Amino acid sequence: MNRPILWAALVALSLPLAAQAQPTADRQSFPITAQELDGYFSQPPRVEVNLRGALIRMAIQATAQQDPDAAALMEGLRSVTVRIYPLASVLGGFEARMRTLDEALDTQGWMTMVRVRPNPDEGDTEDVRVFVKEDGDVFDGMAVVAIDDEDGDAVFVLIDGRITPDQIGRLSIRFGGPDLDGSDDDDDLDDDE
Repeated sequence: MNRPILWAALVALSLPLAAQAQPTADRQSFPITAQELDGYFSQPPRVEVNLRGALIRMAIQATAQQDPDAAALMEGLRSVTVRIYPLASVLGGFEARMRTLDEALDTQGWMTMVRVRPNPDEGDTEDVRVFVKEDGDVFDGMAVVAIDDEDGDAVFVLIDGRITPDQIGRLSIRFGGPDLDGSDDDDDLDDDE
């Protein structure tokens, strides 16, 4: 799995190990639900994570002593949803649906924080988008969409809750993701590639 896809998956999967808070019943943070994502593919997701309420609180408690930073990050979360689908199961109109999703996020005030477009001329097939919903000097949600033709994965991560830019920067460093805070601490991942 290439690094942008790996980073997206690690961020998503690390958050569940920490925790979240209960979403309000009338709150729709994302312009798409997990069930709607399922409708983009002919097969169910290979990986499915759904964290809310008690599961998030349990994760916070479990990690508070070992990893206080991760526990602090999870304190402000309401839910984490992760789906990883095989690209071979994409239904017709997928690219148009992705454009519609991008437009819906933009219309609802989400900002594109990171965009990595594929460059087939150089053998790069990754298409990665990271969106955040700004609320003053914090984010009130994050969405990661990572498509990789080479690995055959479509990764969707929907994080509902309060996240500070500093927390995202620390996660980025921790998992060797894009340099979001100006540091360059991802050399250890380069050694593994």
